[in-house]
Amino acid sequence: MFLFYVILLSVFALAFVALPFLRQKPTLIEVDRKAENLRAYNQQISELGQAFDAGEFTPEEKEQMENELKLKLLEDTARADTPKALQETKPIVPIAVLSVALVIASVAFYYSEGNLDDIALQEAYEQAGTSAEAADNYLNLFEAKMQDNPDDIEGWWSLGQTFLNAGMYARSVPAFENALMALERLPEVLDQDRSALMTSIVQARFLVNQRALKDDDKRMLKQALKFDPQNRTALGIAGSVAFEEGDYAEAVIQWRRLGQISSIDSQSVASAITAAENRLLEAGKPIPENEFAAGATEGPSILVSLDLAPELASKALNAKTIYVLARIAGGPPMPVAVKQLRSTILPVQILLDQNSKMGPMTGLTAGTTVEIVARLSMSGVANAASGDLEVISEPMTLGEDEHSIELTINSVVQ
Repeated sequence: MFLFYVILLSVFALAFVALPFLRQKPTLIEVDRKAENLRAYNQQISELGQAFDAGEFTPEEKEQMENELKLKLLEDTARADTPKALQETKPIVPIAVLSVALVIASVAFYYSEGNLDDIALQEAYEQAGTSAEAADNYLNLFEAKMQDNPDDIEGWWSLGQTFLNAGMYARSVPAFENALMALERLPEVLDQDRSALMTSIVQARFLVNQRALKDDDKRMLKQALKFDPQNRTALGIAGSVAFEEGDYAEAVIQWRRLGQISSIDSQSVASAITAAENRLLEAGKPIPENEFAAGATEGPSILVSLDLAPELASKALNAKTIYVLARIAGGPPMPVAVKQLRSTILPVQILLDQNSKMGPMTGLTAGTTVEIVARLSMSGVANAASGDLEVISEPMTLGEDEHSIELTINSVVQ
């Protein structure tokens, strides 16, 4: 297809050069043969007279020669029936040669100097979404191109990310590793860039190994966090690895750090922290002290001791999630603080503080009057639905310090 476009464009360009020649009027070569014959006859008669005057011929010989010349002139004149002959000329042959030469030169130039690999890669990219075979073709071409560009850091990273997004985790690992090696060959390297690539390698290996990391990978992850303590992806992976290994306290610590530096997907981070804290509570282990408590939890907090009425025990068997929230009494239904527990084992204690706020403009504020809602959700969603079990507290006005409240879930949402 590309070669077809090259030839087409070459011919199109050639038309601008050749068209003036092709439109040029033919050159007319006019030849008057009678005039030519007459001029030759007069020339020969003149020469014959000069020779006679010089004594080269007798009068008889001169007369005979003149008669012969007259006879020849008559014969030539008879053959020249058309007084003028036209000869048309056009530069067809030069144009044809030039056309072929231009096309050959264009193709040769593109093959020698043109970036045909990128063109083929772009065409494959445009077709990648049409079928699995087309997607594989694009990835193979992309990978082959990178083999010829070992120092292209962004190219290697993009290839690794493409493999990662396609679920080809094993193929993403060497791409990220090549990107890191190319980065290390630079004279100066930013710690954030090194940390980001190390984290990409660890993330790929984490997925290859079914959400587990080997010791070397753990060391690389720690090194990545040393280079950039605010690497959000690294903090998220560190918390996930700790959670998968049952180290819920470490998971809480890492995810708290993530929550402090990033507002992106804050609800997911808060839910992950709650899940880890809940596992610690179930195991009877203490929740780690919040290292950000001095800054993050300034203001009031509420420790909710939650239990379930015995008559609702059978209904609670189908519950999927516990939600404990604080909302402005008599105000909008949107909570100002919320905690979610995947475990539905009661009794349990839940702390609502500034880490539980729903957004930057919400949270527990001294002087406000709130009510606490605790709900066993049958569907797992936050909004109340028929069949959920819940309790709503009496309004309470918050001060600057910590508050405690005991609640028992004792009603069914209609």
